[in-house]
Amino acid sequence: MPGKDETFWKAIERLRANRIIAFQWRRADIRLHLEKLGFSPNSINTIPSNQSVTLDGVEQGNYVKAGVAKPRAYRVGRGLFQLIGDSDSLLAIAPPLIAERRSSPLLANAEPDRKRTRPLRTGRIHSRSADEIRQVIRDSNERSAQGRQKYVESEILALHSDYEFITCPCRDDCWCKRNACAGHYRLKDVTFDEFLKTYVNLWIPPRARENVKRAVLGGNPFNGRQRNAIKPLQRLRENWSSILDKVRGYDKCGLCDSTVPLVANVSNLYEGKMWSQLFYDSLVPFDTASRILIKRAGYPDPKRNFLAMNGQLFSDIRRLSEAYGLEVPGVRQLDSPYRLFPTLRVPAGGQPLSRVVDKIFYSPGERKVYRHRAAPSPGAISLSR
Repeated sequence: MPGKDETFWKAIERLRANRIIAFQWRRADIRLHLEKLGFSPNSINTIPSNQSVTLDGVEQGNYVKAGVAKPRAYRVGRGLFQLIGDSDSLLAIAPPLIAERRSSPLLANAEPDRKRTRPLRTGRIHSRSADEIRQVIRDSNERSAQGRQKYVESEILALHSDYEFITCPCRDDCWCKRNACAGHYRLKDVTFDEFLKTYVNLWIPPRARENVKRAVLGGNPFNGRQRNAIKPLQRLRENWSSILDKVRGYDKCGLCDSTVPLVANVSNLYEGKMWSQLFYDSLVPFDTASRILIKRAGYPDPKRNFLAMNGQLFSDIRRLSEAYGLEVPGVRQLDSPYRLFPTLRVPAGGQPLSRVVDKIFYSPGERKVYRHRAAPSPGAISLSR
């Protein structure tokens, strides 16, 4: 058994301090490390649940509910935990939900933890420092690298295979040109099959990839969790030539004065990922967890107004850049996932802007597909038949 000075939560804190685990972690992430310290499998399975609470304090672990222990972690997803007081937390870019409930006995017990961390505040991008944004993105990459999908590795491979970095074509008075923009990423003249292969590698779990491809290409029945990707991809396939021409004819980036590509509002998160992949330097995707954080930060709901969300996100990235003198190259360098995979080539133009913004809010976790279809804007690129 662990020594008297070795507690479960101190062990977790040391793992975090040494960057051995990401700031949001699961039991599987800590199991091997804590077993080496002498903690039993039962302790590893039960203590996180017993001494954790949800962000709003409504759901409480058994020890907390019984008043025998203070809450030591937040439940931020199914089986996903985060230390209370972790200064690198994504909670620092969400609204101060906990601060608004200071009078509750549960949170009074947790009060000492706030002395060790930055205060919670609203999450508009420009309200954070450039260093804080870098840290949040770095933690997102670390978490992604630990998962089975290896998202950060897939995105680097996709960037080299499917995209080209074109010289900035903007006029001298465009914001990006005035801020040292060297160029923009644009989709190459790829076939739909090549696009689909990259899509499933980026956005679909390994076990479902072939099933999704067969459903899109051959109409095979598919009722898995990713089924809402099928119809948008089928419509894209039917209109591939004309859509690809429009995509390749768009030579701006998310930081240009011309705002964002005019596409139809998305019906679900998988369609949002599809449009982001088409306009990799201009449109930010979302998933269930990141959508919650995006809304809490004060941005439009992406499933209701995908373009408005993107416009405001990039507007605030420009404000962050101006506040810290980043310019466009510095914005791209906020995200450096290739450092996790040193054998991969560094992208010619740095990271695509959509990746940078996405990771401010994205951390792997449980996802739920939302169903919503809004009327497309007049003149929008649409896949409707």
